[in-house]
Order: sequence, then C-alpha cells, then structure tokens
Amino acid sequence: MISNQDNTDTKNEAGEDNKDCKHSQPSKENNAQPMDTTLYQNLVYQTPLRTHVKSAVYHYLKELDGQQPTNLYATFLQEVEKPLLEVVLEQTHGNQSKACLILGINRGTLRKKMQLYGLL
Repeated sequence: MISNQDNTDTKNEAGEDNKDCKHSQPSKENNAQPMDTTLYQNLVYQTPLRTHVKSAVYHYLKELDGQQPTNLYATFLQEVEKPLLEVVLEQTHGNQSKACLILGINRGTLRKKMQLYGLL
C-alpha cells in the first residue's frame, strides 16, 4: 500500500516497510507478461485508490439521504470485487494465470469468485 500521494513511501500505517508493496511490473516467471503499461502507470502514479474509494463511500452514504445502511461491509466488498475481477480479466484478455498474478490470489480462488459473479 502506498502511503502518500507522491508514491515515494512504501511503509504501512505502522511505519514498517511494506514487503508486499511492489512498484515493478510482474516478472516474466511462468511466462507471465507485464501488465499493460497504461494500467500500470495509472495504478502507481495517479491518485491513490483509497482516495477514490473514500469519495465513493461518502457519495453512497449521502445518496441514502439519512437512511441507515445495513450489511454495508459485505455489500461494499461485493460491489468492489466484481468490477475488480472484470477489469483485471479484461486487461489480461481473459488469461486467468496473469489475472491471478496481478490480483495476488490463486487460480482456484479466482475461479470460485468468477463463478460467484457469473464471469465464467
């Protein structure tokens, strides 16, 4: 996770080095190709994703016009997960192995989620 907008810090909120933070494109191990350059640049150099997420959550709650949401956590995860899978699969031209590398999940998990969201 990148902790500031200029993307120079790779420390987590506790100030520890984030070993999972990778600013390089996926390696070519297992014949994996680098992710689309435009997608990569947007992921690394633009506004942090959390900024967009925070804005979307505020907007969603405002649209509820004072109504109390229920099960917001599960709803949010479902609403984010499906488009995430769709975009990554689109960017990898349906290559599930490449998608798994980008998402950091194993192929079995990806296939379960694809089935859950009707993406198979």
